[in-house]
Amino acid sequence: KLQFLYLIGRPSRTHTTMQYNAPNYQQRNYGAPQQQQQQQQQQYGAPQGQQGGYGKGQQGQAPQQQGSRSQVISDFKGNGFTGEANFDYANAERMLHPINALTDVLGTNWMVKARVVERTPVRSWNNARGSGTLASVTITDMDGGAIRATFFKEGVDKYYDMLEEGKVFYFGQGRVKAAQKKFSTLPNDWEISFDQNSVVQPVQADDTAAGSIQAGVQTHFTEFKELNSMVGRSINVKCIIREVGDVGQVNTKTGKTLTKRSLRVCDNTSDQAVEMTCWDEAATNFGGKVGDAMVSKNARVGSFRDNINLSAGTLEFNTAEAEPLLQWWVNGGSQAKFVGSGFGGGTMAGVNKNCTRTGIDQVDVQGLGRGQMADYINTRGYVQSFNTQNLEKNFYIACPAQKPGGRPGETCNKKVQEQGPGGAGGFNCALCGTIETPAYRYISQVKLADHTGSVYGTAFDNTGKALFGCEAKDFADNSQAVLDKASAECLYEPCVMTLRCKEETYEGTARMKYGITDIQTLKTVDDFVADANKLFKEIERYNNECR
Repeated sequence: KLQFLYLIGRPSRTHTTMQYNAPNYQQRNYGAPQQQQQQQQQQYGAPQGQQGGYGKGQQGQAPQQQGSRSQVISDFKGNGFTGEANFDYANAERMLHPINALTDVLGTNWMVKARVVERTPVRSWNNARGSGTLASVTITDMDGGAIRATFFKEGVDKYYDMLEEGKVFYFGQGRVKAAQKKFSTLPNDWEISFDQNSVVQPVQADDTAAGSIQAGVQTHFTEFKELNSMVGRSINVKCIIREVGDVGQVNTKTGKTLTKRSLRVCDNTSDQAVEMTCWDEAATNFGGKVGDAMVSKNARVGSFRDNINLSAGTLEFNTAEAEPLLQWWVNGGSQAKFVGSGFGGGTMAGVNKNCTRTGIDQVDVQGLGRGQMADYINTRGYVQSFNTQNLEKNFYIACPAQKPGGRPGETCNKKVQEQGPGGAGGFNCALCGTIETPAYRYISQVKLADHTGSVYGTAFDNTGKALFGCEAKDFADNSQAVLDKASAECLYEPCVMTLRCKEETYEGTARMKYGITDIQTLKTVDDFVADANKLFKEIERYNNECR
């Protein structure tokens, strides 16, 4: 109803041949004059000298392809469809909507006139629900709206060959649904699904309005300070290369061997250096070096052990888009200190500091942590208590070996079992075998509170060191003394902390789990001033977003 009121209440809006006040859609096969049949294999609506080269190339596709059962069909051939012979172009014009007006409440009673600016390869898929093929296109209209459209099965066979980048078509009778952000970087909350019964028709050769549709989409770039809220999504990023790792190989769960290369990258909006992984050809033929400004489009944001990571998409180096970032790096940025140097290390502290300040109670109020990915909150509170009943529960004995098939420098960290009294016969790791000298790591339950409520959170190794002021091995050797000292210094002292919240189900019971990913005690006047300045900046950003 709201969409209907929006459509009938908006001002009349017309273009040369486009009218948005559309009547009900009555039929799909239109009655076009026969002389239009000879026009359907021409270069419809593509301005001379322009091509829709937006986002071409899949050289750095993310690990989503590792676990996926889909495969690129390099020699795909469609059925040669070039458009309906009896297409009613006048009726199609009457039904036109701007892309930015499409929502799921419209049903299929709409048409858009749009240019194809990107076309993905055809992929085959096979899962428990069946098998088939799919391919996606990015289309844009004369208002600058852009949307991702995916064709399935017979729709791929019918339309794929015709959907060349740069050409303009009428699109209709597709299903508008919520966008899957993990597959698209477009700033559009909706996407379209098409099948063989949908309408895809080339525009007429003399359609002057089609020539005004841009041949590309304005690229939106995500800053590193926003990465924490983008886990699971595909994004475009500009960054500086800080470190370049060697080429290696990793075995997937499906038995495939993939080539990979790890990078450490940063930008000028966060103190967090993030690991980015290049795959296959992008890893083997990597063309960048330390200090280069790099643009990665369609990169995937992931999280591993509370560390943000990126899986590279298409890569470009030292482009005009990244020139301001390169100038920042040359003029002093290279001297900045970043959290997370070295592959497989670091915490999310640099990213988590940019979480929105809120209260613990908002986890329940907003339903945080109940989706596919974890959510993060930042709050000011205090530590209420440590685990003093079972001191050995504050740490565990771990395997320090290089993780088989892992990233360079990534340790196994699995719990090991003693062989013989006191580990006289060594220690056994289920993944790495027998080891002589184990490592000690924190896994301590801590009660936290703020002005809205309290929860139990787990302090892993990095935050455990911050709380107890020593390595986990020192805690194991002198637990009571370390605990007494930490209690005197930390309990009920004001601190700023970032919590990871994720609901987990065990034996049919759902429980919210909290992990402490960053904690900083406010001890000095400078600490309080710095925290207040962060709040002022957050209020300023909120005011700017509301204008």
